[in-house]
Amino acid sequence: AYVAKYGNLNPGLYERLQKIGDEEMLPVAIWIAPSQAERTEEDIQAEVIARFPAAREALTQKGVLWAVSDPDLAAKIQGTYEQLVAERASKRVQPLLTSLKEQGFAVSESTGMPVLTVSLPKRAIVALSKRSDVAEIFLIEGQAMPAVESAMPSDRAPEVWAKGITGTGARIGILEQYRIN
Repeated sequence: AYVAKYGNLNPGLYERLQKIGDEEMLPVAIWIAPSQAERTEEDIQAEVIARFPAAREALTQKGVLWAVSDPDLAAKIQGTYEQLVAERASKRVQPLLTSLKEQGFAVSESTGMPVLTVSLPKRAIVALSKRSDVAEIFLIEGQAMPAVESAMPSDRAPEVWAKGITGTGARIGILEQYRIN
């Protein structure tokens, strides 16, 4: 029902589009869908492990490639991983980035994330929503506000991993506003 109503438009954007004319501009974030030819997370992890064999044990035991005892090695492993992820994201966004720039739009990329931000007229947003390489389009008006005024650190993962609990084989649910995956 969600997809039937909204397609790949975030509900806030969908509702806003119902109220504006074809040429009115809106700031949007476009999340680019992965392709079949794209390197998977497993491919990237395998490349990092091939370059840094210590990353295999860190991944197996602690769930993070760069969870090694040597801080310099950890930084190299993390840097390599982040570089490979950024390259994958850049390749993913390139076709749409080029298309939007050729149409004269000022587009911004986010390093390491397959997302583009741009102000577009309604007609262009509607056209983009029909592209198979677009996963979802979000309205990005307004300032982000923290949900709470104070927070405390809550990362207890190392303590759980030390007890041998890694989450391997566990099913998870991702809860987001308007949808459950």
